[in-house]
Amino acid sequence: MNNRLSQVSNLLKGQKMFQVKEAAAKLESNGKDVIHMELGDPDFDSPSKAISAAKNSLEAGETHYSSSWGLQEFRDSINLNHIEERGVSINIDQLVVTAGANSGIYFTIRALVNPGEEVLIPDPGFVSFEAAVLAAGAKPIRYSLNFQDNFQPDTDEIESLISKSTRLMIINSPANPSGTELRKDIHIQISNLLNRNNISLLSDDTYSRMKRGYETNKLSPLSETDQKLDNSIILGGLSKEFSMSGFRLGYLAGPVEVIKKINLYIETVNSCVPIFTQRAGVAALESCNKELTKNRETLLDRADAFIEIINQSKYIDCHHSDIGLYAFPKINCENISADEIANMLLQEKGIACVPGSAFGELSVDHLRFSMNQPKNLLIDIANKIVSTLNKVCSS
Repeated sequence: MNNRLSQVSNLLKGQKMFQVKEAAAKLESNGKDVIHMELGDPDFDSPSKAISAAKNSLEAGETHYSSSWGLQEFRDSINLNHIEERGVSINIDQLVVTAGANSGIYFTIRALVNPGEEVLIPDPGFVSFEAAVLAAGAKPIRYSLNFQDNFQPDTDEIESLISKSTRLMIINSPANPSGTELRKDIHIQISNLLNRNNISLLSDDTYSRMKRGYETNKLSPLSETDQKLDNSIILGGLSKEFSMSGFRLGYLAGPVEVIKKINLYIETVNSCVPIFTQRAGVAALESCNKELTKNRETLLDRADAFIEIINQSKYIDCHHSDIGLYAFPKINCENISADEIANMLLQEKGIACVPGSAFGELSVDHLRFSMNQPKNLLIDIANKIVSTLNKVCSS
């Protein structure tokens, strides 16, 4: 059977977090209680106004095809609330709606990169970056985000990795899995470096409006280096900030010629994004800022409490999180790997998390926990993790 499969399909690994979820589901089917901290999916209800907008759209008969570009109202609202708000200025034909942000990674790579060419991706980094590069027949080149540097890249290393085959660089700020925001000065240096070398930038801004201090620090560094998005593509969505992951609402904004080609990919693969989910998106962006602020503050408060407790163990080091959704501690345990600890926590304690090895070679000693549980439960979980590591790492 394998000889029927393409070379690309044989490279696909899927997402480790969904594999952990499947393993947890098997335990649950056998009667074990599991606390799910593997998926980056906030546990809040989607905003009621967004849900009502989707219902009203369905009842109004908006159940047919929409434009492959997305609804004009939704695109205008994204532009106003996600793009212009961050100091970037584009025309509406520079923005297209995608079926979730995740698909936008693949479409961007397919539109810009030829088979065999190179894409710079972060290590550690979101698992779809490498998967999308490989699926396009391109070559992922990892740049380092080291724990000791609070996951900030080294621009000298990035410059050394650039070759004649480099077509695209991906940054993610604030980042999954680390939860760290890229420093503004480094972001600007990277953008200028790429501009000089005629290399495109894909800026994954999925978590930008969830970062600590966003209300007083909204401007994107791209507002200084590429305000009109002549060389940069912004990727974003509503899944995280409004807890609307099931609505699959994402977007890409960038150079006109790139966005037009991506729109053709959308026509070919998805046809369009459903109208009723886009109506929900408009309602969320225009009427649900209180929910956004509450979600952000709640997640940051949870993460701060969780990280304060786990750092009490000498076997754990964890930076504070610039977005509250993730904690990404480094495990300092000589006699057992982080992968084994993740499995132990799942099998023995019923705590589902993701081993850092899923995100790259530089994070094999890490675990990623999603703060998608109530604060009091997270405090209890943190104490269990400390107790478990103090026991297994000292033996």
